[in-house]
Parts: sequence; structure tokens; C-alpha cells
Amino acid sequence: MKRFLLWLAGVMLGVVLFLGAVVGYSWFSVSTQDLPKDEGVLFADMALERNGYCWQVPLVGAMADKVLYQSSDLTVQKLGEITDAWPAFAVPEWVDQSQVTLKIQNTDSGETVFAGSLQEYADFRYMQNGNYEVEMKLWRLPKGMDQTMLAEPTDKIVKNPGLEQPARPAGWYGYRFSFTLAATPQVRLSAEKIRQGDAVAVFVNGLLGDTPPVLKSELGSVQFQQAGSGWVGYLGAAYNAEAQKHTIEVSLGEQVTQVEISVRERNFGKAPAVAEPEPPEGAGQEFRDVIWPLYKAPTGPRQWEVAWDCPVKYNKILMGYGMVQLREDGSNGGKSNSTLFETTPGTQVITPTAGTVIYAGELKLTGNTVVIDHGCGVRTFLYGLDTVYVSKGDTLVLNSAVGEAGETLTFDVKIGNKSIDPWELFDAHGGLFAK
Repeated sequence: MKRFLLWLAGVMLGVVLFLGAVVGYSWFSVSTQDLPKDEGVLFADMALERNGYCWQVPLVGAMADKVLYQSSDLTVQKLGEITDAWPAFAVPEWVDQSQVTLKIQNTDSGETVFAGSLQEYADFRYMQNGNYEVEMKLWRLPKGMDQTMLAEPTDKIVKNPGLEQPARPAGWYGYRFSFTLAATPQVRLSAEKIRQGDAVAVFVNGLLGDTPPVLKSELGSVQFQQAGSGWVGYLGAAYNAEAQKHTIEVSLGEQVTQVEISVRERNFGKAPAVAEPEPPEGAGQEFRDVIWPLYKAPTGPRQWEVAWDCPVKYNKILMGYGMVQLREDGSNGGKSNSTLFETTPGTQVITPTAGTVIYAGELKLTGNTVVIDHGCGVRTFLYGLDTVYVSKGDTLVLNSAVGEAGETLTFDVKIGNKSIDPWELFDAHGGLFAK
């Protein structure tokens, strides 16, 4: 019995020594090489230098973690002058942007202008030029682990939280840098020349604050929306826009910038005028009361990415966009600002691209009517449906069914109150697809 106990004690001692050797080897072999890579941490496309870190790195079997720590110092990386009004961050894939801690201080006033996560920074806008200092920590924590659960820097070895399998390092890298914001507003058009019926994208960069620019032009109005570090809006040249150079005036706070665009004449062709019944009394006024306010209704970000689809399968086009209407006596009538399709009753009508329904109802002048906002003030108007499936407020994706057609369907695409040619959109051409 005594021998057995001695043998058992020897075995246990051997196991302890073996485990100690394994843990010791693991302890000494763990180094900064085992930490997540911090390459690719950028601000305004400039590489950021690491300033301190604290990580818990699992040892063999994840029974415990070794703490690797380097204290942050007062060194501030100087990035120099940045002209982008909203300089963006880029971080490695392992970073959870909602866990990033970010603090931005205006060193001229001493005011902290932003404190939050990198995810929240996407909605932040700088209000003024000046000098700024930034403190940031990039965290990698397993699900269920709070930032306060990370080991104190003075600890050398701690219990692994056991929140993920296989266990990986948990902790943060710190950064501290300064820069001078010197944003200058700039206006750029996607094209210097367009045809009647086409559209142009208006890009505004370098504008501080969250107040959109204001555009004035005889071509029409623009509803700007934030896009990345700037603003984007779309301006249409209607079928009857003057074929000449047009001045576009953009107000950027107190600064006013003018750019020019040339509109070229276009022959849309002719088609026999389509006879229409006499509208009921009050139909015109009802249309103006209901539809016209939608031209300036609040809008949202651009919702389309790919080419638009024709909203209906049709037998033929009775009257195309921009076509001159030929009267029975052979004289020319007005030009059409929409497209009139001949359709088979019951044919499904779809939304040409993603959008939000801002009107669905029946009007005396246009029958069952659906109006869809696609963002940036671009809207489609569907008139004369036999059946309507949607309601105001519905969110639609590309090719969502909005109703059924009767014998004809009228389709109108407007930017503000100016109609544009839908066929450019079906081919993914023109300013609405400019990047």
C-alpha cells in the first residue's frame, strides 16, 4: 500500500511537472506575433501608428490567458492637413465597429465634438475647419464579453472567459493622432453636355456641417442627399429644355459656385395623338392638389444600384416620352412628358426599381395612381392601373408588384417636377448611374 501511494504521488508529481512544463512553454512562446494584425488601420487613406495595447491571449487548452500589455503614451501622430470634409476610417476585418471607442476633440476650442463608436461616426459631420486630436481603441471581444471584463494591465495571467471556441485573443489596440481639417467646397457634374430628356448627377464635396447645399437652375430643382463624404443630387433636362448652355448656381453656406452645362436638342419623333375622354369636373384641380405637392415631398438616399426595369409588359407604345402628338388634321400638338403603353388587362405592373410608395389611390383624371419615391427626389408615377396592390408607406424592392394594368398604362419618371426619358434608365445610362 505504501509503495502504491508513493507511486501515485510520483505520477501526480509527474503530471504536475508535465503540465507546468507545457504551461511554461506556452507562456514563454506567446508573444505579440499571436495578436491580431493591425495593418490597414487608416484615416483619410493615411496609415495610423499603434499607441499602446492590452490583450488576453489564450494558453494551451484555453484554461488561462496571458496578458500582453503596452501602456499608451502621450505621443501624438501628426497627419497634417486634410481637405476631405468627412475623412473616413478603414479598419481590419476582425474589428467590430460597434465596439470601437472613438473620441474627437477640437483642440482650438477644447470641445469634444464626437464620442462614440466607429459605426456611429458614419452619421457624424464636422461643423468647422480647424485642428483636431483623436483617441481611438480598436477592440476584439468575443460575444458576451464586455470591455470592463478585460484583465487589468498589471495581471500577468488570468482565467480565460470561455466565451468562444476555439479561443482567440481578446483586447484592444490604441491610437492617438492629430490633423488639420481644411475642407474646401467643390461642385462637380457627371457630364458637361447632356441631351434633352437626360439627367446629370451633381456632386458636392468639402462641405462642412449637415445642411445640404442649395441649387438654382432654370432646368429644375435638386434634392441633395448625403453620400459618403459629400452630397449628391440629380438634375433633369426635360424634353422641352432650351438647347443651349445653362448656368447652375450652387450655394454652399455663404459660398456660391457656378458651373455650366450644355443641353443638346433631340428628336423624339412623332405619334398620332391618343383620344382621351373629357375629364370629370374638378379632375384637374384634384390632380394639382394631390400630385403636385409630391414633386417637392421629403425624400431619402438613392435606392437604385442596377438598371431599372420597364414596369409592364406591353403590346406597343402608343405615345413615347418626348414625342410630338399629331392631331387628326395633321398639325403638331404638344410633346408628351410620359410614356403610354398599350397593355393586356391583368398584366402585372412592377416597380422599376427599389423605392417607397408615397401615394396610392384613385384620381378623377388618372384613375388608379401609384407614386413611388426612389430617393434623391427621383420619383415614378403610374397612372391608369386596373388594380392596386400597394399602400402609402410600403417599401418596395426591385420588381415588386404594385398592381395590374388595364388596356393602357401611363408611366412618368420625374426629378422634382421635370420629367426625364425612362429608356436611359432601362439601359443604366446617364447621370442617375454616375459614381
